[in-house]
Amino acid sequence: MDTKSSIIESNTIENHFKIEVKDDNNKEQCTDLLIEPIIAGNINKPVKSSPTIATHFLGVIYTLASTLIFVSSTFITKELSIDMLYALIPMALLHSIMMIIHMKLIKRYSLYRQSTKQEIFFLFINSFSFSTGAFALYFAYRYLTLPDLITIRYTQVIWIAIITAVLYCEKPSLPMIVAILLTTIGVIFVAQPTFLFSKISNTNKINISNNPYQHLIGILIVLYASVAMSIMVISNKHLLSKYKTKHSLIMLLNAFAIFCVFLGNVFYEYNFFRDHMQSFKNDFFNWRYLCASLICLLQIPGLISIIESNTIENSFKIEEKDDNNKEQCANLLIESTVAENIDKPIKSSPTIATRFLGVIYTLVSTFIFVCSTFITKELNVDVLDALIPMNLLHTILMIIYMKFIKHYSIYRQSTKQEIFFLVLNVFFSTSGTFAFTFAYRYLTLPDLITIRFTQVIWTAIITAVLYCEKPSLPMIIAILLTTIGVIFVAQPTFLFSKISNINETNISNDPYQHLIGLSIALYASIALSLMVISNKHLLSKYKTKHSLIMLLTAFATFCVLVVNVFYKYNFFRDHMQSFKNDFFNMRYLFASSICLLQIPALVLVQKAIKCEHPSIFTILQSSAILFSLILQNIFSSVKSNVLSLFGSALVLTSILLITGFKFMNEKRAKKKALEQNSTE
Repeated sequence: MDTKSSIIESNTIENHFKIEVKDDNNKEQCTDLLIEPIIAGNINKPVKSSPTIATHFLGVIYTLASTLIFVSSTFITKELSIDMLYALIPMALLHSIMMIIHMKLIKRYSLYRQSTKQEIFFLFINSFSFSTGAFALYFAYRYLTLPDLITIRYTQVIWIAIITAVLYCEKPSLPMIVAILLTTIGVIFVAQPTFLFSKISNTNKINISNNPYQHLIGILIVLYASVAMSIMVISNKHLLSKYKTKHSLIMLLNAFAIFCVFLGNVFYEYNFFRDHMQSFKNDFFNWRYLCASLICLLQIPGLISIIESNTIENSFKIEEKDDNNKEQCANLLIESTVAENIDKPIKSSPTIATRFLGVIYTLVSTFIFVCSTFITKELNVDVLDALIPMNLLHTILMIIYMKFIKHYSIYRQSTKQEIFFLVLNVFFSTSGTFAFTFAYRYLTLPDLITIRFTQVIWTAIITAVLYCEKPSLPMIIAILLTTIGVIFVAQPTFLFSKISNINETNISNDPYQHLIGLSIALYASIALSLMVISNKHLLSKYKTKHSLIMLLTAFATFCVLVVNVFYKYNFFRDHMQSFKNDFFNMRYLFASSICLLQIPALVLVQKAIKCEHPSIFTILQSSAILFSLILQNIFSSVKSNVLSLFGSALVLTSILLITGFKFMNEKRAKKKALEQNSTE
């Protein structure tokens, strides 16, 4: 599990909803990573959009980032020899679930409402054209290279101009005629029909298939996809402008429709063209499919980036309204919060719905961290190397967020004590992250995560020592359970020498290397505990901006990882040749792309903390132990023995005990406070 999520665990000590974080102008700010609520002084006045150079620059970044995500995920999936129509099934399913949660639990929109026949007709046209267009686009990828596919797909711009001109009876302008001619010539050069290009020797080098008829079929299919997408864009614009249809409803219908189409395609192919279950298992239950489907999940934040760029650039000035005829924002997952009085702080009152969201956010983020780490190791890529692009991108995002979105000053006057605690926080976070990842060279993932989650016990011990608290009975029991659990996971030879299958739990047969890995992981756990305590101190006492802490941590981790690469390839490897072999290959590209999923996972972690109680959040995060055990024993050749499983169960029990005890104490304290207030 990525240890940056532990930064957020600073709120696991009391009152995580009551931390006031203020900006340079002494105004309250939100601790969210990328998106914060917009507060308007008057609810009757709409929030005006006045894009500046900075916001335009943000729009450009969002658009380029989303485009890169879509193209890269498509290309990588094909290079893994996985059909895009199969790899996109989990993405479409997760997108549908996220949209339902967004509409029902966050915005509380009604999925069913009275609509006119015309609106239903255009909704059907929109969903049909999108689902068939997307299916046709990825189906054509079986016959074409990605550049050819993208080239024909972007004739959509010309088709939109032609169709709107026909619908509104407009005369074609000279630029439109020139554009149509250029597009036609461009498509001819991409298609390269044999009666025109039969003498070109490298025609077959460009095509996936040497059969010109199959290439022509691919061109025709992607042309249909381009026309269908054009109709979808026009109908989408019509629904938003004329019928004030909620954008989230359109996206939900499109995501669910494409999921059904992909699922129907799988059912059709494996019932009529393949050897049923055996072929299905071979195609879906393997490492290549798991990697491809996880990479395709990046398309969901890619969709958010597209919507964000459209909002910033203000390209379509459409007024969208909800069921109560109030203005709403067109963002996919995060919409603006409007307060009637800017002087009153927004109160956090978690309900059953928000608690449910907190559980989902925590489990999804934990699963992403565990999966990305596990897959990187299985791809024979060093996790320390694979995390370099993620930390670089995270640093850039935090700088953009602070400078261009929130307009915070990165440099400000700080006391020596605050600087001291900032240095401590960054040091323990960076060294803990590095040690945790480095220990993965010697341990299996379940053993590593089990030792890492002794952090909960270390945090309780250190805070008890610092505040001179007497250890409670649950803490003593938890410490004993943790110690026994770590012994069963470590399995030292002087205690377990007679166990025949001990080597099945270890990556290395050398017990000393296994002991080294355990020692490094234990240091990582203690370092992250100290980071949590210092983080809490910075937020509560010095009102340090949370975004500044995350920026410094991301940048420091990036620098340490780069220095590690420089050190490794200058003193232990054959310099440039080894560097090229390790970094410039498809395995590293796959691993680093999967690790980029940890950035949206960090956003989910922050949202989970706002929705859920800290103790419950910690218990849910410890599900990483279960996720790692499942992955290790299903997909890996290295299995865990019974004693290792028992040790993980003991550590998990100690976490449940210590956090459950804390949760009950806080409940009792709140109840007593309410009783005292009522008597007064």
